[in-house]
Amino acid sequence: MKSLSLVLSVPEAHSGLVNETITLKSVSVFGIGHLGSNIVNILAKIGVPEFNLYDFDELENRNISGGPFLSSQVGMKKVIAMKEIIETRNLEPKLVHTFDKEIKARSKIGATDYYILATDSIKARLGIFNAISKLKGHVIDIRSRGTLGMIYSFSLSDEIAKIWYLKSMKAQLKDPTEPVHCNEANIIFSSYIIGSVATKIFLDTLGEDNNLRGYQIDSNELTVLELPMNYKALVKKYSSLIKETCKYCGKSHRTDAAKEKCKNSKESKEAEKTKKAMPSRSQFI
Repeated sequence: MKSLSLVLSVPEAHSGLVNETITLKSVSVFGIGHLGSNIVNILAKIGVPEFNLYDFDELENRNISGGPFLSSQVGMKKVIAMKEIIETRNLEPKLVHTFDKEIKARSKIGATDYYILATDSIKARLGIFNAISKLKGHVIDIRSRGTLGMIYSFSLSDEIAKIWYLKSMKAQLKDPTEPVHCNEANIIFSSYIIGSVATKIFLDTLGEDNNLRGYQIDSNELTVLELPMNYKALVKKYSSLIKETCKYCGKSHRTDAAKEKCKNSKESKEAEKTKKAMPSRSQFI
């Protein structure tokens, strides 16, 4: 996949907003509904040069209220409608790749610098995370329930954060709480506020701030609360679950016995290879 630019190209009107020398290839966004479409629209405006958009739904009338879509786009695939908006509403050129089929294989997800998860389904988020967990980059998870929004941000190089996220997603799947249905006014208000906060978090993480962070947004009270993630406690709790990559086979082993077995097998093969390479005694007689 050819990249348009390796540097965040900030439009002149937004100069000074971010460091214009920041290297940034592209952003993948999963879910182009109210939340996903808003943050894509904002990130395109501030200069992100390349997007991978993932969503296999068609645009409906109800999607118009809380996002940047047009009524004339109803019936189009969401990703195609979003691509059209990015390309026609931005002066600077963009690369926009669209994926409108359900993701069934890890190979279908290309590596980018950021992965923004904004799907309605927790099950879908879990599947996407499993697909990207071995890649490099940064995750921003955005979700809403009624007038409350939650945003989590962490690096894919942080094994503790990845374990925490995986466990929290699995716990969400077991949550019996019924979905909160919003009226149109709440959707409009919440979508724009949550999208704006997510953009600020995105800009913060372009610098050196790649720590696990969580936020709660209340669009009724107009408050943004940074959640105490207590990273030290998470390290203590989950450090034993981190699987180190074996230097002999490149895989992860669950037990020390398995690691030792792999080591002995590798050393045995190396010894046999060396033995075969040595000249035989008869050559010197």
